[in-house]
Amino acid sequence: TPSFVQDDWCNYVMHQALAEGPMSNRMIPLLQNLPHAEYPQEMRFYYYIDLSKNPDHGFSLVYRTVYRYLENLTHNETKSGCDLSDSVCGGDAHKRVK
Repeated sequence: TPSFVQDDWCNYVMHQALAEGPMSNRMIPLLQNLPHAEYPQEMRFYYYIDLSKNPDHGFSLVYRTVYRYLENLTHNETKSGCDLSDSVCGGDAHKRVK
């Protein structure tokens, strides 16, 4: 929102999320009621969904994207024989030794 980009704390949180986001593959920036020209410089290159024009369609796209990500995650977990809830495996950073 316009007030978000002017707030120092919000900018700090945004920078924290941007710093951690690429490693986690779990970042979904949402920009509301803000023209592209007013996006923070750090956010201008991201693919975005404009929720102001058609919110239902936008949220549907976000839902499908997250759903697809979770499907792929589950598929990869099953394929690798790794249980993401298992602390020994723990995702991509740790591989189970067989």
